[in-house]
Amino acid sequence: MNKSEQSSTEKQLKAANSIQRLKHFLWTAHVFWLTLIVALTGWHIWHDLAEIDRLVNREANIRLQTANHVRKWIVGFGGVYAPVSDVHKPNPYIPESVGRDVETLDGRQLTIANSIAALNSIMGKENRVVGAFIRFTGDDPLKPGNEPDEWESMALDKLRAGKKTVAGYTEFEGRSYYRMLQPLALKPKCYKCHSYSQYKVGDIVGGLGVHVDMVVYSDARLGIIRTHMISYFVMWLIGTLGILFTGKRWRHFLQRNDELQQQLQDLAIHDPLTGFLNRHQADLIFDNELARAKRNKSYLSILIADIDNFKNINDTYGHLAGDKVLEVISSELGNKLRESDYMIRYGGDELMFILTDSTHAESIKKAELIRSMISEHTVKLDENTSTHITLSIGAASYPEHGSTIKELIKAADVALYKAKEGGRNQVSSAEDASGSQSMNLDP
Repeated sequence: MNKSEQSSTEKQLKAANSIQRLKHFLWTAHVFWLTLIVALTGWHIWHDLAEIDRLVNREANIRLQTANHVRKWIVGFGGVYAPVSDVHKPNPYIPESVGRDVETLDGRQLTIANSIAALNSIMGKENRVVGAFIRFTGDDPLKPGNEPDEWESMALDKLRAGKKTVAGYTEFEGRSYYRMLQPLALKPKCYKCHSYSQYKVGDIVGGLGVHVDMVVYSDARLGIIRTHMISYFVMWLIGTLGILFTGKRWRHFLQRNDELQQQLQDLAIHDPLTGFLNRHQADLIFDNELARAKRNKSYLSILIADIDNFKNINDTYGHLAGDKVLEVISSELGNKLRESDYMIRYGGDELMFILTDSTHAESIKKAELIRSMISEHTVKLDENTSTHITLSIGAASYPEHGSTIKELIKAADVALYKAKEGGRNQVSSAEDASGSQSMNLDP
């Protein structure tokens, strides 16, 4: 593989690496975007659900505070009178001597309803207001049905241990509720109903609780989750499409940039007309190959070819005709050399061939092959004009004709001059041009 092909391969690898890095970046961007969307979705759902919890707790507190205010007001007056009915029957725990039962002037029978009975009539389970109700419970309830369930027993233990309020989500009679329980301590006025009790003043005999039905709030929870999931899915989809579109545009830019870089590289090292390497590359190649030949004790040969009568073609038919001659020569010689050899446009009508690992005898044979191949072609300059092309070639080799670049080029130039002086369309060796035998220079 010659240097130009090696450079082209390196460019292709570099372009492939750029695309691979772009793919890695896009994959990272996708993962980052998905992670961000999942995190934001989770945070917003958590935040809004926490806000719902706060609202549920606030509603429970308001209802419980309202119940306590009403209860304290009733207790402050020692109870309230209510008409005797199936709901309000005379309380057997209140002695008649304290005015439990009275009759109004119009003949209505009234009986005292204590705070618990009154609150049950206002805010109890049978008179619930918009999905919430209060409930009294205790270890020794006066009314059947007020016995504590499992959650209330646990909450009462915590209240007796010193907690002011116990709250939480739990089931009650097969429905989901947010429940809050506060302690009820025995006070002197409570002995009107609890005179039989084994408790003393200050003891916690039960609790006043509120049950907030979670049906409405559960629907709100599902709505929040659904809304956020849809919103952030749309955001993720838009962002992903944006990343894909940007990646596609970026990939196109990289490919175009690589193509332009390759074109610039080609222009920097190749002659645009013939596709041969330019003279600047000749100096670099010569340095490297001559150093390698010396290091490996091998051979290196150069051929300098001149297009015969090229100036006359330009002067007679114009520079476009001269360009066409050069194009024909380059197309004919493009695939005729080894991959390890180099073709260089050394001047306007001068071509140089650097033949690696080639002895002088082999270089002469290669030069004769090039000369005869070109001499067989006629170039059609236009519809009515054709011209015959020939080359004069001078050959020199390392180590026979020099050990430096200058020496080898000078020897090849002298040989080329001899070929042109000898009638053109021929190959001349530096050995013949110098009129001397092999110099046998050691590397």
